[in-house]
Order: sequence, then structure tokens, then C-alpha cells
Amino acid sequence: MPTGTGKTFVGALFVSKLLHSSRRVVVLEPTRILVEQTYRFYKDLGLDVGMYHGLEKDDEQLKKKIVITTPESALIKDLKADVVVVDECHHSVGKDPARIYVERTSPEYLLGLTAYVPEKVRSEIEDLYGTIITWRENHPELRKYLPEWSAEIIETPFNKRERNVYSYIKELYRSAYETGTKLSLYSGMVYLSRDGSLSLKESLSKGTKLASLLNDIRENISTLRNIHKLQYMIKSFTIYDFTKSIVFIERKIVAERVSRLVNAALISSKRNVKEKKKELQEAKKKHIIVSTRAGEEGVDLPTADLLIIWSGTPSVLRFVQRKGRIMRKTGSKPKKLIILYTPGTVDELHLLSLLITARTSGVDIGILERYITERAFQSVNLILEELKRPVDIKTLSLLSGLPSSHLKKILKHLTGTGDVVKIYTETGHNYI
Repeated sequence: MPTGTGKTFVGALFVSKLLHSSRRVVVLEPTRILVEQTYRFYKDLGLDVGMYHGLEKDDEQLKKKIVITTPESALIKDLKADVVVVDECHHSVGKDPARIYVERTSPEYLLGLTAYVPEKVRSEIEDLYGTIITWRENHPELRKYLPEWSAEIIETPFNKRERNVYSYIKELYRSAYETGTKLSLYSGMVYLSRDGSLSLKESLSKGTKLASLLNDIRENISTLRNIHKLQYMIKSFTIYDFTKSIVFIERKIVAERVSRLVNAALISSKRNVKEKKKELQEAKKKHIIVSTRAGEEGVDLPTADLLIIWSGTPSVLRFVQRKGRIMRKTGSKPKKLIILYTPGTVDELHLLSLLITARTSGVDIGILERYITERAFQSVNLILEELKRPVDIKTLSLLSGLPSSHLKKILKHLTGTGDVVKIYTETGHNYI
């Protein structure tokens, strides 16, 4: 179910319906913060509930009819349960502790809750939980619980010096053959275009492989603007009427700098529970919150009405988690989602990859179809130009300068429409 439509309440209702006998219930939350928040929610409903995690180790709590805990604690204490509810159940793959606990416990009743199940793990999730029931945003029974919202894409172009540095790195990337070298240079293009040169400068200061590869232009990089997207973010604050805004920035050093410049609360602590609680308290007071990846999942951020995605991601799952921060209905005012991106760079490729994958997954990005057909397929035209003869993905990546992960998504779309055919030759899989 979409974020904001009451998954926690559904879980609590599921549990309460099964409490009439001697059944014991375990509710698994991925983080200690969420354990405490869900515990308070169940407590307010008048349920007989206990809480247990790494910092709250009172064994008396384990005697309650309902125990809310982390998967790790449930395994350590070998908790028995007839009913198990797993929040953020899309993580239950491979050797994830939640999956291990469910398989070991074999509960009579099992419920998994999530806002999105990525296609690549869908069969594994179904093997564990059974049939996946999906409630999308446009479902008539859900619409009344969700706010009106719209999305906008804003270009944040490089200046001449930034374009020159980016082009230099791109040329090195295209001419490199060693995998480690290509990965380092690709990261450099991501740092510069997605987060800003401050991110690239920090990487160069750490003596990384990227630093040695870019040693010849180190001086040029030092003169670049630190955060080229800043002015566009500030302009968004002035244009849109908002009570609270959340800005997602991937790189911590950039998030810290931006939060200081706009007097925002900062969410950046991943594991330190005390530090995270302190950050959340500050987030409640400020009108603007700047968050790293630490705020995407496992933290109950205050509800916002303006969401700015500074650092784009090709991951539909991460997009859904971010979008969920504005999808709780608060009043009648429409919510706004803004995606900042640097045109003509891998930052744009990440956006296009997101749009293509989201469309095939049935996830609403809020972007007009016209943008996808007119703008998103500029890179498609580039690919089609190279497909005059059978070409494999690795060669196509070298010819087009596009990363293979992005190519695979576009080729999957194009084979689905019939514009491209996959064939098998003595050299393996080829496209034409």
C-alpha cells in the first residue's frame, strides 16, 4: 500500500482480530526507532504490547501478548509466535534476519507490509509471504486518504567550466577498458552532476583511485562552484507555499553544507539511536529538513508538503520511500514534489531510468507522459543510431557512453515495444 494509507493500522487490525485465543504475536520493525514508534501506536490502541530492542532489553516485555522488536532481537531471543507481522517486508530476501526468523518460526498467520516490492525480488517475496496484494494510489478506496500532489522537473545546468570538467571525465570513461577504472570515473561523473563539485572535491582529497585518475585537472576542479543546484532549490522555496519541506541529498558533506546555508534540520545519522532522536526533535522545529539516505526508510520524519529531490536515484523503491514523506494527508493544500537534475549528464540518465522503470512498474512519478516520450528518449535515439548491426550490451555501452545498467532498462522497454529485437549469435546476446 502507498505510504500514508495506514499500513501500521492495517497491521494492528490484523493482530487484534487474532488475539481472541492464546496466540502470541511478534511484530518486526527494521529499526529501533520504528520499534518505539510502532509500540506507541499499538499502546494507544489499548493493546497488550511489549517492546524489545538493543537498547531496551527488559525480558519482562517479552511476556506480553504482542512483542514489537527487530528481526535481530527476535532471533537472539528465539521468540515463538503464532502470528507474525513484518514491516518493510521487501527486505526479506537472501539472508535477511526477517526472512530467517519467519522461516525458522513458521507462524500460523503471516502478514508482510511494504509500499513497494521491486520486480527483481517479487518471486522470492511471494515464496515467503504468499500472493502479493497491491493497492495502488489510484484505487478508489484509497484516494480519499491521499493528498492531491503534482511533480515538477527542474534543470540545474552546469556552467562552462563545469561542463569542461565533466566532458574530460566522460572522455576518460569512454576510453577506459579496465572495470575498476571505469567504475571510478563513472562515480566521478555522478558526484559532480548529482550532488555538486563539493562531493567530487571531497573524494579527491581522500587519495582514492579517482584522485589519481583526475590528478591532471585537480586545479580546475578546485575552482568550480561547490553546489550548482543550490540556487534552484532556494528558488523553489520562494515560489511554492509550504509549511515544511524535506530535501534529499545523497552526499553527507553536501547535505551538511546546504543545511547550514538555509538553516535547516539535518538528518544524517544511520545507526546512532540517540543522535537520530536528537535530529528528529530538531526536524520537528524547523521548516526545512535536509536528509541523507538515513531519512528514506526506518525513520518517521515529520509530514511535509514540499519534497525536493536534489540527488536523483534510478531506484523506484527509493523514490517511493522518498515520495512517501509528502503522501500523508494534512489539510486540503496540494503537495509538491520537485526533482532537480543536471541535463546532459548521468544525473539525467538516472532520472530517465527511473521514469522508464516506474512506468513499467505502475508507480506514479507525477511526470507528464509527454516528458518521457520527448525528453527521456534522447538517449534512446542515441542507442538506435548504434543498432544498425547486431551489437552486445558491452560494445553498445562503449559506443554510446551510456552505463550498461541504464542500457538494459531502455533495451527491455524497446524490445517490449518491438522497436528492437534481441537475437542470439556466436558472440552471445545481441540487439538490433
